[in-house]
Amino acid sequence: MGGNAAHIDREPQREWVPEPARACPEVSAGKLRDYIAGRGVRTSGVGIFLMSSSGRPVAITGAAGVIGRALCKRFSEAGDSLALIDRRREVEDVAGEFRGSGVDAEASVVDISDAEAVNDAFKAFRKRFGAFGVLVN
Repeated sequence: MGGNAAHIDREPQREWVPEPARACPEVSAGKLRDYIAGRGVRTSGVGIFLMSSSGRPVAITGAAGVIGRALCKRFSEAGDSLALIDRRREVEDVAGEFRGSGVDAEASVVDISDAEAVNDAFKAFRKRFGAFGVLVN
């Protein structure tokens, strides 16, 4: 090799483009980024979280776990109602904690591998909250 280092052409690193931009090619990543910046949207390497105070119902599975509780906190801070689902009875305590701080929250103890139980839980949630704006599974 000596003093002549080989030049390697590398493909330029591509910017991560969120799923909506890929699904709708006429929306450029730049336009989407501008839209996101103007709407108070927070992005991460995993996805996009719309954190607006809208009061929409949000269903969260695994709500009794650490990540589930953190999601509950974020959505409740945004003014959203919470429909909490977990197979552990602790989910009822989590809903109680949020209700105690003024958040509209309801819990259902459900194993999400039981399709009939999940369907029943969502029927009850829909009676209470109406249509859901977000589902976190």
